[in-house]
Amino acid sequence: MSSKREEELLECPICWDSFNIVENVPYILWCGHTLCKTCILSLRWAEVKLPTLPVQLPLFVSCPWCQLLSFRLVWKGNLRFPRKNFFLLWLVESANGNRVRYCPSSSCDHNFVLPSNRSTVSRNGSSSSSEYLHETPRSSPRDRQRTNHSLLGGWRILTLLMNLTAKFPVVIIFMLIVLYVIPASAAILVLYLLITFLFALPSILVLYFSYPILDWLVREIIA
Repeated sequence: MSSKREEELLECPICWDSFNIVENVPYILWCGHTLCKTCILSLRWAEVKLPTLPVQLPLFVSCPWCQLLSFRLVWKGNLRFPRKNFFLLWLVESANGNRVRYCPSSSCDHNFVLPSNRSTVSRNGSSSSSEYLHETPRSSPRDRQRTNHSLLGGWRILTLLMNLTAKFPVVIIFMLIVLYVIPASAAILVLYLLITFLFALPSILVLYFSYPILDWLVREIIA
């Protein structure tokens, strides 16, 4: 189950091709999802749906799962952004190394030559026959389990870091709103109410005393 899980992690979730260090290089989006280079290049520009018509955003693509925007830049035929997923590249290299190291005897027998009756020249000039036996290196199940557990543990740590990195802009926006936007809006509202009160109080006093004064003036004019 662990080897099957590891193989699933080393495949592109869209085209289901295995990642490698030559063609299907894994690239990680801002949201934390990883795609191969071919699928990254095949994504269309992101679109913003307005009431009238959709508007495309150049240099931005949307994730096929979470629809979050990611920056994509192709310069002189090379994909500059997003960046490569170096952890998956390390997993690919480690998996390839383990396959070469821990290959079964049936598949490795043809790679090793078992010379027999090979003549070697001794110091005295006489030839003697000897057999060279090449044993296939084998790994114990404990070593394989340790390797798989270390790879899966590293993958979980990287996934957690990617999730935190993907949420980092949201945290910054939250801090800006809490520390700057809300206090500034409250200060502007208090200042507006203070100015309104300072200008409204004399107007209220004028309106309050204007009626008795006008009444007295009218009586004086008539008299």
